[in-house]
Amino acid sequence: MHFIIYSGFDRDADISVVKQIQKILDNKKATYSLASYRESGFVGMSYNKFSDVVGDADVVIVVGGDGTVLRAAEGITEAGLETPIFAVNRGQCGFLADTEPEDFDKEIDKVLSGGYELEKRTALEVAYGGKTYYALNEVIVYKKDITRPVEIEVFIGRDTILGAAKADGVCLATPTGSTAYSMSAGGSILSPDVHAVSLCMICAHTLMNKPLVLSDEHTFSIRLAKNSLDGLLMVDGDVKQEVSGDTAVIVKKADLTVNFIKARHHDFYERLVSKLAHWATPADDLHNDVE
Repeated sequence: MHFIIYSGFDRDADISVVKQIQKILDNKKATYSLASYRESGFVGMSYNKFSDVVGDADVVIVVGGDGTVLRAAEGITEAGLETPIFAVNRGQCGFLADTEPEDFDKEIDKVLSGGYELEKRTALEVAYGGKTYYALNEVIVYKKDITRPVEIEVFIGRDTILGAAKADGVCLATPTGSTAYSMSAGGSILSPDVHAVSLCMICAHTLMNKPLVLSDEHTFSIRLAKNSLDGLLMVDGDVKQEVSGDTAVIVKKADLTVNFIKARHHDFYERLVSKLAHWATPADDLHNDVE
């Protein structure tokens, strides 16, 4: 089993964890290489460009926060692969990166022995301007001019209109992305095992604006009205292209899934409260109320 250790290599704490993981893998006689989306030598370490070596990996060990996980997932799906991700948390939330550094030694033994679950997450395929992108979290069409909204139309297929509004943008999120930006924008939270997407307008100028939960078997068309200002196409937080009213952004469920190694069971609802507890009633208070 060959591992790729993937990181941004831009924080001392992350580099320290990478070195810790290297020592553990060396002791277990496991083979690995280092890779990043950054140019090699950024911090004086020797590592590969991820796109050059991603095809060599049996497992990608990601060291970083959820943003680093998203970058790794993008690199894997763009290569047409479904290589499993084993994510070690060095970020603030750790919703996707759910293994803590101190647990790595014990949990990597389960990976090496095959004693783990593989969690398959839905990805979205996005087509616009002759290019294709993959989103693990969300697809957003957003206003380009910060002071002026865009006029957005959303269709199932090309003809059945779901809604139209003057808004800052529209967000179409997977279950994975439903606890990220989509949640902040008022979208519905979806369990990872639900075969659906969450659709919400962002700051729509209307009294009739509600989030929708829709089957992920649909193909969606997002268009700017012909008289609308131009917008931006954003995929998992990265601006990809400018969008105009001439062509629709086409979004559908990808044939590929993004696969995560789970060396131990995690209850989604417990994690939802523990990771996002700043908007939830503390569990102790709930128990006190019941008693």
